[in-house]
Amino acid sequence: MKLIRYQISFFTKNAVYSDFNGILKELLERCGSVLNGPPIILPIPENATVDIPRLILRSSSNDQQLLLKSNRIDTAVAKPFENSISEPERLSFDKNTLDWLLPFFKERKIAVNRIGIVMQRAFIPNGTPPGEFISRKYCRDEFLEQPFQHAKNFEIHCLKNYNFLGLDINSWVRIQTITILPSKTVAVGVLNDMNHIPLSRNLTEAEINEFISKVDKEALKILGFYKLC
Repeated sequence: MKLIRYQISFFTKNAVYSDFNGILKELLERCGSVLNGPPIILPIPENATVDIPRLILRSSSNDQQLLLKSNRIDTAVAKPFENSISEPERLSFDKNTLDWLLPFFKERKIAVNRIGIVMQRAFIPNGTPPGEFISRKYCRDEFLEQPFQHAKNFEIHCLKNYNFLGLDINSWVRIQTITILPSKTVAVGVLNDMNHIPLSRNLTEAEINEFISKVDKEALKILGFYKLC
């Protein structure tokens, strides 16, 4: 199973961004050697939704990016299925993200009260179309005759809530057929989305470091229960 996209989201509860030129200069000093593509500052109306990025930094190869939004900052790395993200690359991305943003939060007195990490993996099953692979894996035989016989597209979702590292976790797993571009190969996509309930207090740097360093191992443990490959 290959990791093809990995995103870290820091939810900020008190951030007010106005000096975008100053923010851009500060961030480029920290991450400009990696996010070395042309930066984008978007003119956003006051009534725009919080999910629209105000500032976008990205690598010249477009495989890494940082998006500053009014309620959170996302960093993400994505690679084609054929190359994928290796474990050393993921760990390096974690380190870079923390090196870039923890001092930024501290200097600008930005409070982080929630973290989310999304991991998109994929694999191509041997000898079985991906839709049929998923349906056969998780459906009883009586449903494979009808209505799920020869399923072209298929997906299952599961949400669990539990305690992890002293935090109340939302753990989403989505297993579905996906199309890999540019080859248009159909594969089994496996999405882990792990985030915790917003806190009434600020996360400490130690808590942020611990969550990011341990969540991938927890996600792989969860995927092990699904016995995919």
